[in-house]
Amino acid sequence: MTGIWSDLASRFGSGAILAFLGIFSVWVGGHLFHVVVALVCGLMVWELVNMLAPRNRPLSLSLAGLAGGATLVAIYLPPGFALPLLLVPAILGFGATWQWAGHLYDLQRSGPAGRIWHDVGAG
Repeated sequence: MTGIWSDLASRFGSGAILAFLGIFSVWVGGHLFHVVVALVCGLMVWELVNMLAPRNRPLSLSLAGLAGGATLVAIYLPPGFALPLLLVPAILGFGATWQWAGHLYDLQRSGPAGRIWHDVGAG
């Protein structure tokens, strides 16, 4: 195969393996299912952080580990303790995002467009 379908076999193979793993973990249940759910949550957070801040690899790994760990531990805690624990990765992610947005704002203000905006009197 050529063009956009050249990697179809590898995508189909990985999809089949993931489907088998998901069905098997649901069938077995218990702790294996909890671990698989925690891994999937950690991978989703890792992917999201890599899409939003691609140059910040340590942040993506730490937030993914924290989200996966919080998800794994939360199932064994009472809801009053689990909810704040599940919110910790989101709050830390928002804080890192705001810090990143502030850095971009400083770069924009120091660039040519920022100087023009400041000279006009809007900044």
